[in-house]
Amino acid sequence: YFLLNGKRHFLVGTGDDFGYPTEAPPQNLSVYRARLGAMKAYGFDFVRLHSHFESKMYFDVAAELGFFISPALPGTAWSADCKEIALRTWKWWINELRNCPSVMDVNMKNEGYGEPPKLAPGELGGWPGAPFVYRDEFYAVAKQMRPELHVIATDGCCWSSGQRNKAAVQET
Repeated sequence: YFLLNGKRHFLVGTGDDFGYPTEAPPQNLSVYRARLGAMKAYGFDFVRLHSHFESKMYFDVAAELGFFISPALPGTAWSADCKEIALRTWKWWINELRNCPSVMDVNMKNEGYGEPPKLAPGELGGWPGAPFVYRDEFYAVAKQMRPELHVIATDGCCWSSGQRNKAAVQET
């Protein structure tokens, strides 16, 4: 548990695995109110966004309904070019969500942890548990922008390659 407004609070959570019939999150408050409203009706107050992030409207509705959200912000990067795009997006989202009371933490990726992959030139990293090469840099950027923000390197499995989720351990 943790203290919320001086009272013990236990999270009752669920995962949101991007169950939309579209390729992008809907830009419609009624969709989010219905989706999160159904979760609330089942007694949930915490949502882990699995391997995706939602539009700002999702977070606004979550705040209205009293949810805590753990978004998976874009952070997986395998090359310098990919890293620059992911880092730019990471910074934008951290700034965009700075005043959202529903954001409980942010995470860089879903599942997996470990050392950089040994790839041939031009080869892409694979699943499962593809390691996050630039995790320390992304963590430092987030903490520089918002020291109070809880930042974790991975939100699913933190025991890949025998290593612990170091960023998450730093938060406790």
